[in-house]
Amino acid sequence: MDVLILAGGKCDPELAAETGVEYRALLPFQGKPMLDTVMAAVQGVGRIILVSDFSRPNVENVPAGASFVGSIENGIKAVQSPTFLLVMADI
Repeated sequence: MDVLILAGGKCDPELAAETGVEYRALLPFQGKPMLDTVMAAVQGVGRIILVSDFSRPNVENVPAGASFVGSIENGIKAVQSPTFLLVMADI
């Protein structure tokens, strides 16, 4: 099974200025980026496909779309398994 992690959402300017983080998936949660928590939760489920405009090692990186639906479409194009799990990184 492939795992699509959507992580393309950007912080609003005020939050970005306060946290120094451009993407919501990289906001700190319990001392680490939310994305790290999500990636740890799906580790071992299947091949991870990260849909975002930033990349991470050891996963397939796919660019985010211009919208939420566009990001899903981009991610689905990278799916190779007959089923997939869709999760959001900004829990």
